[in-house]
Parts: sequence; structure tokens; C-alpha cells
Amino acid sequence: MILETMIRQKRYFNENSKKDIATAKNFFSNHSWGTDGCPFILEYPYITVPDMIKDKMIYKSLGIKYDREHHWIGK
Repeated sequence: MILETMIRQKRYFNENSKKDIATAKNFFSNHSWGTDGCPFILEYPYITVPDMIKDKMIYKSLGIKYDREHHWIGK
């Protein structure tokens, strides 16, 4: 995973980015990230990138500001 990240740069999923939403929509439609693999960084505390994307999109649709620090211990 670390070597893969060095070879292929990953980024945080941005629920306000049309490009990121289109990439996620393509994944959910085709059940594949394509030949380049998943372009997104898996954030704590999520176990899978698709679940992370779903959660972020739900927050956006409900009008709740997503703050990934709210999952950190002691916050």
C-alpha cells in the first residue's frame, strides 16, 4: 500500500469536486476503479473507501459540515 501510494499519487475525496463525484459514480455503477485503481486516500475511521464516500455524500446531502477530526479520540 505504501509503495503503491508512492507510485500513484492519491488524494482526499472532496464531496464538492465534480471530478471526484464523477469518479465515485463510475465506481458505484461499474464496481471497479478502472486500470488506475482507487485515487482516494482511506481516512480514519473508515474501513473501505466506498463507505467513506457514501458517508461524506450523506453529510453533504443533509447539509452537515463534514469534519474528519470529529472521529479522533479526545476531540
